[in-house]
Amino acid sequence: MRIIFFTLTFMMGLINPAFSTEAVSEDVARNIAQEQEPGTVRQTVIRKSERFMIYEFDIAKEDGQVMRVSVNGRNGAVMNIEAVEIPVSPQLLEGDAKAVAIKHLQGEDMTIRKPEVVSIEYTTYADIPAYLVKMKLNFVVHEMFIDANSGKILSSQKIHK
Repeated sequence: MRIIFFTLTFMMGLINPAFSTEAVSEDVARNIAQEQEPGTVRQTVIRKSERFMIYEFDIAKEDGQVMRVSVNGRNGAVMNIEAVEIPVSPQLLEGDAKAVAIKHLQGEDMTIRKPEVVSIEYTTYADIPAYLVKMKLNFVVHEMFIDANSGKILSSQKIHK
């Protein structure tokens, strides 16, 4: 009876890998993912479900798009492929963006009253990671987009409110 069960289990594993007790290694799963979406693996996440591991690979393609490929760790089947947006960590902190905005509004004349911060928000400007800084100076609100990596002013305008 054991021989029949073993043979049946072995044969089912050959016919349908989902019945296999062998696990797919991370390296094999990475190769499977890169066959589906060629590119450079930027991040690997390993999740455990009740029955098997799930490997998720974030793959950067040549055109800059990042695709997340999920591979079943039990049988190597590709479970899902989706485009993802990976947030870029800014090199500048909010406080640095605030200092750039204050210096921009005051210019070289430090005798001008210090601007009041209305809001600072991390966002993008023309696909560039940036801080949107709104400051009030002499009853006029100024809106500035500041490059979150270089600290360069990308845009500056007055908003009368």
